[in-house]
Amino acid sequence: MTTIFWVMVVWIGLMIAYFSWKLKPTNRKFPAQNPRDYAATDVHVLSQLRAAGSDLSKPHPIDLTLIFPNGETAREFKLALPKELVSTTSPHGHYWLCEVRALIYPTPANVEAVRVQLMGLAKKYGGHYDGWGSAVVK
Repeated sequence: MTTIFWVMVVWIGLMIAYFSWKLKPTNRKFPAQNPRDYAATDVHVLSQLRAAGSDLSKPHPIDLTLIFPNGETAREFKLALPKELVSTTSPHGHYWLCEVRALIYPTPANVEAVRVQLMGLAKKYGGHYDGWGSAVVK
C-alpha cells in the first residue's frame, strides 16, 4: 500500500512538472494564419458593419489588436508606431495586448494597408496580428 502511494505521488509530481513546463508562456507559439484568410475576414467584418447600418462612405475608427509575449516588446512596438496611430497596451494573462486605432475609410484595400503595416512592425517585436473591429458609424 505504501509503495503504491509513493508511486502515485511521484507520478503526480512528474505530471505537474511536465505540464508546468509545457504551458510556460515562453513555449507558446502564435498560430500562423493564411494571408487569404485575412482578406476574407476583412470583407466579412465590413459586410457585418454594413448590415448593422454603418455608412461605409464615412471614416471609421478601426481598432486593430496585436498580441505580444511580454510588456517590454509591447511597449517597444507602441513606441515604434507612426504618430497618427493611437494605441494602448495591457497585460492579458500570459501575454500583452496592444490595441491600435486608425481613422480610415473602411474599404478592403485600406484595412489591408493598415493591417500589413502593423503586422510587419509587430513581427519585428515578436508580436502577431489578432484581428480588427469598428463601431458603427451612421
